[in-house]
Amino acid sequence: MNWFIVLGVVIVILGIYLLYLYFQNYTTVAANLVNLNNANPSVAITNNPNSYQYSVGAWVYVNSWNNNVTKPILAIPGQFNLYLDTTSPTLYFDISQNCAGGSATPSPPMIVTDNFPLQRWTYITVVVDNYFVDMYVDGKLLQSMKLNCMQSVPSTTTASIYLGGSPTIINDVMMTKVYRWSYVLAPQDVWKNYIGGNGVSTSFSSYGMAVDIIKNNQIQNQFRIF
Repeated sequence: MNWFIVLGVVIVILGIYLLYLYFQNYTTVAANLVNLNNANPSVAITNNPNSYQYSVGAWVYVNSWNNNVTKPILAIPGQFNLYLDTTSPTLYFDISQNCAGGSATPSPPMIVTDNFPLQRWTYITVVVDNYFVDMYVDGKLLQSMKLNCMQSVPSTTTASIYLGGSPTIINDVMMTKVYRWSYVLAPQDVWKNYIGGNGVSTSFSSYGMAVDIIKNNQIQNQFRIF
């Protein structure tokens, strides 16, 4: 028996296994469509909830706007809160920091964008790497910020992520393909996730096709195909 061949096979199998563990190192928060017009159960983080390096991504569709309440998207209590403003289409990301005194306090709200699209599927990604936060919309980096203090992480080995905030605030918002990775996504990974789509609509959802019936250069009727 050629032991070099056996050793080579073992190394290949081990490499495949390690790659599998790496690419499975995420928590599925919502693989399918969920509505935030009712309370949704929290989802336990299954991979390293105490990591100082993590990423979250979600497809979000704001169907209608309520000027009376904020619009929480995702939250891990004591760690971060991703939400839309009460009266303006501004998307914020708050992250708790351990500053003077060692107590966790929310950071000043970081503005991801002040022009969040309404009635269109939009892909949001936030990447946290120790003191640094990168914020993407539709695969493009919009903001990159440095924290004043080290971020706070859950104080226990178990933590949960909440759709619609904690406590839940009811809003006419839909979400799908919501994931949390316990590592830093590279820009090309964020772009690849965006290009992969959400399984609900395509990037051409705002377009359609219609056939006009014309007589004497005047439109007599119109049939919409999609």
